[in-house]
Amino acid sequence: MIKRLLIIGAFTGAAHLTTLIVLKILTGAVTVSEIKTIGELDSIFNLIINILAAGLLISTIREIAIADNNWKQVYIESQQARLSLGILLLCLCIFGVYIQSYFLLIAAPVFALNGDYALYGRRKAVLASFLTFLRVFIPSVILLFFSQYWSHLIIPAFAFTTLGMYFITGIIASKILEVPYFIKPTLYSLKFYLKTIYGGLISFGYYFLGLGVIVAGSFLFDEKIIAVSYVAAKVYIIYKGVLRILNQAFFTDLKDTSMCDKVDYLAALAGIILLIATTIFPNGFQQFFISEKLSPNPYWGILIGITGFIISPFTSFTSKAMLEKKDKAYAFITVLALCISLTACVLFYFLKTDEAGLLISIGIGELICVIGLLRISGNIDFIKKRVYFILKNSPIALIPFIIRYFGGDTRIAMTVSLIVFGVLALLLNRNAFKIELKHK
Repeated sequence: MIKRLLIIGAFTGAAHLTTLIVLKILTGAVTVSEIKTIGELDSIFNLIINILAAGLLISTIREIAIADNNWKQVYIESQQARLSLGILLLCLCIFGVYIQSYFLLIAAPVFALNGDYALYGRRKAVLASFLTFLRVFIPSVILLFFSQYWSHLIIPAFAFTTLGMYFITGIIASKILEVPYFIKPTLYSLKFYLKTIYGGLISFGYYFLGLGVIVAGSFLFDEKIIAVSYVAAKVYIIYKGVLRILNQAFFTDLKDTSMCDKVDYLAALAGIILLIATTIFPNGFQQFFISEKLSPNPYWGILIGITGFIISPFTSFTSKAMLEKKDKAYAFITVLALCISLTACVLFYFLKTDEAGLLISIGIGELICVIGLLRISGNIDFIKKRVYFILKNSPIALIPFIIRYFGGDTRIAMTVSLIVFGVLALLLNRNAFKIELKHK
């Protein structure tokens, strides 16, 4: 377990670290308007990807994981549906003459043809994480390069590089899986989306409680608020992405309650680390990701830290609900969370708040999802074990307070605190993974 996590974590960490470094440089190198445009472009691309994924992607990974000889047929049927929907989205480009963002739907078929998600179902999570690394790392480097030399071309450069990497990694994934890249689309295949509509609502909820709020907020808030909110949401989405990869890496094993515990314990440690970084060292945390020119107030980090901490101990609950075929109940919770989150977003606009309104809206939605998942689980022991685990590790969090007192609210003090806490927490909880290590 630990070995696989370290490899996946290395790829994921390297990609996300690059993204965070680039975000910090961008906030000081380009205009607020350009950051806002990049944020909207990134958010819309992710919207398209989530529409294509819907519930079909999760369902396909699940079916591929449990299938033996016919998994390729499952994959092909999934890709036929994805490409068919991608072509339908492409047709909507004609509305770009009225709303320019519709032109971005031209990217839909390229996103649809990328089938690297199947690698998780085939227990090739390390390869999948490497391809994800390439998809994130290369566009981030291009953003950095163009921001320094040709900032007037930074938007098209980011767009075309993103599409290019989805195309290249899609080809590589098809070769690894030994399946065709180009699949013949059929309208009949769209029925698979209808069969997984509940999963689609769940997938859209995952998107909206992050970058989706940026798309919604862009119609209401000014460009500086959207720019700051985009950076904050991106940091939060990267954190959620780490939790999601943790889920996907052990997706097929999460029927086992003990494995759910292990995954959630690791996620809980990550949540405590995020909370320490954002609440004890708010200025040091901000200095890593955003320039003071864009946001002199560091409370945006505190808001995503609290939200990230709340969702972390229940990371496996989402996959467990899907594996136990509780899609319908989970979808209802997600829709409720989205409606309340969107209502909060509009309310905060009328209250004339800044980026805090958008970030609190995300937090409210996530809290509702967590409460709903706990209700679905119906297992009070699950909750007790996670609360006990957090309380057991809480005393170690006193060390960062001491380091903050002597070292101040700086990046160096924060980094030292997180390293010390992480090492001590792993040593304290080494027995939690003892059984798994023996088998692995």
